[in-house]
Amino acid sequence: MSPDSVLFISIFLPLCLAIYWLIPRTKGKNIVLLAASLVFYSFGSLSGLFILLGCALVALLHVWKRSTLLSIGVGTVFYMLLVQ
Repeated sequence: MSPDSVLFISIFLPLCLAIYWLIPRTKGKNIVLLAASLVFYSFGSLSGLFILLGCALVALLHVWKRSTLLSIGVGTVFYMLLVQ
């Protein structure tokens, strides 16, 4: 699904925006946006979905451990696995 398709503009985008604006808290809104991104990228290809999941996991690891070196290392390993 591309952002200029009829399916995206007429169904996916309005549904995501409605759910986003109905959620009262910021944390819930972030979860809605993450889930919508995962659904959107899964329509394109599974490789895009794996890239998005990997980026999210590396970002969560960085926030959780507060270690830049660990984040760079894990991100590099993940990238090398995707390239092969």
